[in-house]
Amino acid sequence: MSSSWWDWGWGWAATAGAVLLLGIFLIPWFFFLLNLSGLLERVREEDRAMPASYVWLNFVPVFCLGWFLYTVVKVRDSLRAHYETSGWAPEGDFGYNVGIAAGVLGIASFFFWWIPFIGWLLALGWLVCWIMYWLKTSDLKKRLSEGTAWRGGRPPLQYYPPAPPYGGPAPYAPPMRPPVPGAGTAPSVGTAPSVGTAPGAAPQPGAAPQPGAGTPGAGTPGAAPAGGDEGAPSRLCMACGTPYDQGDKYCRSCGLPLP
Repeated sequence: MSSSWWDWGWGWAATAGAVLLLGIFLIPWFFFLLNLSGLLERVREEDRAMPASYVWLNFVPVFCLGWFLYTVVKVRDSLRAHYETSGWAPEGDFGYNVGIAAGVLGIASFFFWWIPFIGWLLALGWLVCWIMYWLKTSDLKKRLSEGTAWRGGRPPLQYYPPAPPYGGPAPYAPPMRPPVPGAGTAPSVGTAPSVGTAPGAAPQPGAAPQPGAGTPGAGTPGAAPAGGDEGAPSRLCMACGTPYDQGDKYCRSCGLPLP
């Protein structure tokens, strides 16, 4: 009885250990395949050598031994076509060599795991190459998501709108102010000439005479010149105020007839 219980206990322990080890392996394997699927999804559809969903066939037991090698080849071909289409410089072998090494070591460890020491070395080599391939494909996925700034390839096309009048917004033009009435226009007929005009200038026809204009110190019409000079003429032209002598028939300044 005790021996049967002992055997039964060891059977449960072996089963639990196998399930635990399988779970420890399947969880990282799931995220690894999720990484490969995301990498292929970032490749242009016309450049993909294999649909991204085909990556999940690596979950099939035993079948995944050969399908993993097929996946590594198709990932390399897809990335190479994507880089050539984009005009980017290729980045080595896109993890192809280390991926093939992981696949070959995985097949060898599956068939020779029972050989002492050699089986462990094959399994350890497969684990190291698999992690290196995971890191390489994860880096490629990150680079495809970042854009083209780091690659040194041809820059993306940018659209620049043509200059006016062929397109785009019109240049700014300040609003025009309405003209001020009378600003900059000539004085109308009949207005008195502005102060400061040249002496002796003929006034406009019909303009009112301006006393004292054109003669320094001239006073009102008929008034004697300032200074009390007895010899100075006492007659002024009614039109421009220029003094004249007795016997003059026309004004010497404006040319109008004198009284």
